[in-house]
Amino acid sequence: MSGTLVLSPGRLPIEPTVEERRFLLETAFLLAANQDMPNAIVILSGLLEIAEDQAIVHFWLGRFLASDQALSESISHLDEAIRLQPDWPAPVRTLADVLLASGRIEEARVASARVQAFETAGKLEGQR
Repeated sequence: MSGTLVLSPGRLPIEPTVEERRFLLETAFLLAANQDMPNAIVILSGLLEIAEDQAIVHFWLGRFLASDQALSESISHLDEAIRLQPDWPAPVRTLADVLLASGRIEEARVASARVQAFETAGKLEGQR
């Protein structure tokens, strides 16, 4: 495994600025794009230690966990993203997919109905 960096989970040593938080989020995206889900997940988990009320961090962590087949953890983070920002369609759509993948068919139907409601209300066009 030479040449592979493995980050250690844990609390960030300092309170990052808004710009540093954005940098950490972008770094997690780059790691995920390069198929390095474990390190992307570590970065987002660390970011959640100091930004637990950020729906976007929960959303992306939920997506990355789903890609890494950690479906129950993914569902928890997607639920939290929805709780924090209920009018944001992206986590609801992703939740429907993850619930379906985990065999929770009825819950997936309920989430899909919420996605349909967003579509009807025209909220999906400008989603993040």
